[in-house]
Amino acid sequence: HFGQLGHGPDVTSCLEPKIVERLLPHVVGGQVIEIAAGGLHSAAIVASSSSKNQKNIPASNNNDINEPAIVVRETRTFAWGSNRKGQCGIEGGKCATVPAPVPVV
Repeated sequence: HFGQLGHGPDVTSCLEPKIVERLLPHVVGGQVIEIAAGGLHSAAIVASSSSKNQKNIPASNNNDINEPAIVVRETRTFAWGSNRKGQCGIEGGKCATVPAPVPVV
């Protein structure tokens, strides 16, 4: 009714589980690591990681040692469903029928 399934405005009920296409890794740029499903709205946290190796740092005995990789993890929140009071982070109170990124304030 409010889009809380995340499948768009044309899907208001579903008898079997269905993949939310807008949350696939190639669409959101990361993996869903947490999800909260409510009666009127839902939210998901998506994490994307990148790593880079530090340069070899000379040790005191003139041997090179490899430093561990640095992992940078970025998370984003997506919300959808009833937004009458701004619960999904979208201005204007319009319902979100598909997952949309919540703006960072």
